[in-house]
Amino acid sequence: YLQAMGTWLESDTGNSASSFSYGGQVGFKPEFGNTRLNLGAGYWLINSEGEDCFDAPGNTGGNGANRGCFGNTAVDGSGTLVAGGTPALYVMDYAPVEFYAQAEFGTRLPWSLFADYVVNIDAKAVPTGPSQGKKLDTGYAFGASVGRDKNARDWLLKLIYQDLDADAVLGLLSESDFAGGGTDSKGWVLRGRYMLTDRTNFTLRYFRTERKDSNGVENGSSATSNPFDVNTLQLDLNFKYR
Repeated sequence: YLQAMGTWLESDTGNSASSFSYGGQVGFKPEFGNTRLNLGAGYWLINSEGEDCFDAPGNTGGNGANRGCFGNTAVDGSGTLVAGGTPALYVMDYAPVEFYAQAEFGTRLPWSLFADYVVNIDAKAVPTGPSQGKKLDTGYAFGASVGRDKNARDWLLKLIYQDLDADAVLGLLSESDFAGGGTDSKGWVLRGRYMLTDRTNFTLRYFRTERKDSNGVENGSSATSNPFDVNTLQLDLNFKYR
């Protein structure tokens, strides 16, 4: 299969700047007996260098005070690394290249293994702070699942480990639940789902994660790294209607 898309990301910081971004994905799904594979790669380009990040001006810091630009490295007009709540500019473009693989085993009790790796090929070294001179450009995730969640009384368990550097992807578009949202985080996710009926399920997700603060913009002084834990429990009751 082959997919491609382009879109404009419009700034909501009060400026008129907007950026056309584009990307695509290619993959294939071979089957060997009761084993189904999903292998592929993708690329996306977002021209953000020098643009206002969505933390500024006038906001209190991305998705929370002193959170920076959703984890991404940002500087003020003089090139100084800044924390959340202050006018900031993106240091670099985001051009993540992604590789992923999944194997599903159709045994009596289905189970699967999966892995994902991403690197921002347009990443630059962090200009100042605790990671000065380093590229925070990679991320990966891997995990396993057992069970199914299609019919009444089905159940599914999934365990995932993820580590995402500050500038691996655009933090604004990252998952908002993992470690409070954005990039520059690592940790585990345990997910369980039980099908009460064919169209109703109860879902539990537990996040045991850490904000790494690799670029020093998360929690206080930008000169030092201040990692902190974010542990979250989510309980959901979901209904589906056709």
